[in-house]
Order: sequence, then C-alpha cells, then structure tokens
Amino acid sequence: MFDAVVRTNTHVDEAQSRGMSVVDYAPRSRGAQGYRQLAAEVLLRAERRGLITF
Repeated sequence: MFDAVVRTNTHVDEAQSRGMSVVDYAPRSRGAQGYRQLAAEVLLRAERRGLITF
C-alpha cells in the first residue's frame, strides 16, 4: 500500500483524452501532484530495497 493519493479531476480526464500525461498537460494540478508523489514513493522504496541506485 502506498501513502500517495492520486485524485481524479478534470485535468486528468482532459490529459487522457488528448493522449498526454497529466504531468505534461497540467503540471500544477492535484492529479499531477499525486502522480509525482506516487512516483517518488515507488522510487524511494525501490532504492531502500536495493533494486535501484542513484
């Protein structure tokens, strides 16, 4: 289970309909922020388990 919460909003739907990521389409939206938080959490867990290094 992850702590990050990805909220669906209009920007997420609009980005999807345009074939874009919400991070590119509306980088300041709550949806984009949630996806960035989730990605950071996934990377941190992978690093702690020795699956990746930076």
